[in-house]
Amino acid sequence: MYVALLRGINVSGSKIIKMEDLRACMAKSGFRNISTYIQSGNILFESENMTDVELETRIGSAILNDFGFQVPVEIISKAKLKQILQENPFLKDINTSIDSLHLTILSAAPSPDLFNKLMPLEDDMDSCIFIDECIYLKCPNGYGRTKFTNTFFEKKLKLNATTRNWKTMAKLGELIAS
Repeated sequence: MYVALLRGINVSGSKIIKMEDLRACMAKSGFRNISTYIQSGNILFESENMTDVELETRIGSAILNDFGFQVPVEIISKAKLKQILQENPFLKDINTSIDSLHLTILSAAPSPDLFNKLMPLEDDMDSCIFIDECIYLKCPNGYGRTKFTNTFFEKKLKLNATTRNWKTMAKLGELIAS
């Protein structure tokens, strides 16, 4: 079982994909037990044994063929999602509001050179902690006000990035476990 996170669909009236059409596209591409969660491009599915890169390529190509535009796709296996959810360092503080937490998934772990140029990464209000290809974010004033956006990380690290709030990630964890 896998989760595919699509970057930038159904945002501000661009790259619109109805979830029913997205599920049909996935089925046509050979995926099974497909479900979607909310409208932001969260897909749960089963597949034959393929690498994450092969899955990303197949899904990206199917979306391009069916909808006429490209979107970055990040794949997370069931085991990896469980690990990601358990590793959130901000959850150790019982005073942390879940509403302030977000997760940015990078297309790969950042290169040491680019990572070191970015560090130390400081902001008066927001915090971020890198673990492999994940960036755990704490944004007390909301993600809409942080400088730690997808675009910020994509420019600095030269990698694709997609972000979800923690409630969405936790719900995906529930759905993939059931």
